[in-house]
This record gives sequence, C-alpha cells and structure tokens, in this order.
Amino acid sequence: MRTTLALDDDAFILAQQTALRAKISMGKAVSMLIRQSTQAHPSPMLNATRSRYSLIPADGHTVITSQDVYRLMEQEGI
Repeated sequence: MRTTLALDDDAFILAQQTALRAKISMGKAVSMLIRQSTQAHPSPMLNATRSRYSLIPADGHTVITSQDVYRLMEQEGI
C-alpha cells in the first residue's frame, strides 16, 4: 500500500538507519518498526485474556474507583 507520512525528525532518522542497516526500503523499515513496537508493547485494549488485575474490567465485574478506595480507607481508619 502506498501512502505519505509526516515523520518527526528522530523517527525519520531511526527508520533511515534501520533501512540502511538491513538494506531494505524506508517503507519496509517503517513497517518493520511498527510491527516490532506493537509486539513489544501490546495494547491492553487488544488483549483478549483478562485477569482479575486487568486494567480493563471484564464484563459483569464492578469497577473500583478512587472514591471507593477512599471510602474504605476512611472506614478502616487508614
């Protein structure tokens, strides 16, 4: 797919260095860097598995707010 991107200077230099080192085009370098970044830091929104400590509450579970924590701290005398 062909597109035009406006990259920050540091991102351009990183992509350019990656392309030169790997002897690939800038487009392939940018694609590779994007793929690497999404694998290294997957978005919690894309994570299908949820634990009881998930940032995104699973369906049917109560969301605990700061106010809930403050209320419980007050009740416990903390």
